[in-house]
Amino acid sequence: MPIDAASLTTAIAPPADVIRRTAGEVLRGGDFRIDRGGGEPKLPLWLDLLLGLLEKIEEAFAALQALPLLLRLVIAAVLMAILAAIVWQIVAALLSVIGVRRPALESRRREVRPASPEELEEASTRAADSGDLVTAVRRLYQSALRRIEIGRGKPWPRGLTDREVLHRTARSPLFPPLTGFIDTLELAWYADQPCTAADLEACRRHHGRIVEAIADGALEPSRRSDPLSTAAESSADALSP
Repeated sequence: MPIDAASLTTAIAPPADVIRRTAGEVLRGGDFRIDRGGGEPKLPLWLDLLLGLLEKIEEAFAALQALPLLLRLVIAAVLMAILAAIVWQIVAALLSVIGVRRPALESRRREVRPASPEELEEASTRAADSGDLVTAVRRLYQSALRRIEIGRGKPWPRGLTDREVLHRTARSPLFPPLTGFIDTLELAWYADQPCTAADLEACRRHHGRIVEAIADGALEPSRRSDPLSTAAESSADALSP
């Protein structure tokens, strides 16, 4: 005898009022969420990583219970330092993304003020008093070059060697005293030969002659040589300490 499908469905299905009552209980229950399905909301990657790290730290603290208190404190301090560094990197990255920049180190970009002739002469005196005669000669030479720069109103070219200084002053009254300076420095500063008190006194006389020549107008446009007047607008390596 064939089975009637409609009769079978009616026999198996519960009454309609039972279905409505059961559905109402499900909807009122705390486990029912209409937003479930279709994907759970996801945390940002950085927050997920941070929470995972915190969980690992918590597990590490739980595993340290058997260790001495002092050792636990040291390990805790190290872990907190690592966490602080990670958080700082995350914050810095977020700030850079939204356009907030950390202040730059302006001190590295500031142009260093050239030492004045007087400062270099004082440095020469201090070096001589401490027995460092070659440095005393070097600072005195730098003072002479700075006085020439100031008198000309323009700096020496960058990378200028001492011999090129002589070439630029070849027809100037500055040439003889500068030659005396450079001859002494080539032996005492570059060739590491002993610098004597006599060398220092001679260079002090060279410095005095340069100061007098500048005062007498050796750097005036009508008297200075062409090589000296063609220097580029930059600083000379000869002036570096």
